[in-house]
Amino acid sequence: MKQLLLTISIALMAISVIAQNKGEVNVSSKVKAELKSLYPDAKAVKWSSHDEGKIDASFKIKGKRIHAGFNADTLFSIMTEIHKRKLPEAVKDHLKTYYKGYSIVQTYEMKLSPKAQDKSIHYWIGLKKGHKETVIVCYADGTEMTGFTKK
Repeated sequence: MKQLLLTISIALMAISVIAQNKGEVNVSSKVKAELKSLYPDAKAVKWSSHDEGKIDASFKIKGKRIHAGFNADTLFSIMTEIHKRKLPEAVKDHLKTYYKGYSIVQTYEMKLSPKAQDKSIHYWIGLKKGHKETVIVCYADGTEMTGFTKK
C-alpha cells in the first residue's frame, strides 16, 4: 500500500512539474500558511491543481526549483531540484548501465515530508536521447521504482 501511495505521489508531482498552471486555483489559507511556515522565502509561487484534488506549489529559492504537493490541506511530498552531480553514486551507476546514451535533463530529490529520513528519499530523473524523453524514479540505492517509468 505504501508503494502504491508513493507511486501515485510521484506521478502527480511529475505531472505538476511538466504541467503549466492554467487558470485560477483555489488554495486554502491553511495550505498557504503551511507553505509559508516551511518556505518563508518562497516568492512568486505558482499554484496548479489536479483532477484528484491535489494542489502543487511551484517556486524557486536560491535558483532551485521546488514543488510542494498538497492533498486536501496536508503536505504529502516535496521535490527539490538538484544538480546531477548530487545524485547518489548507486543511481549514477544505474543510469550508466540501463540508460546509455541518454542525457540527464532534470533531477529532483523527492521527500514524502520535510523531515524525511534517507530511506524515504527518491530521485526523479528526466532523461533524453534524441527526440525520446523519459522520466524515471530511483531509490538512493540505485533501484529503479517499478511502475513509474514514463516514456
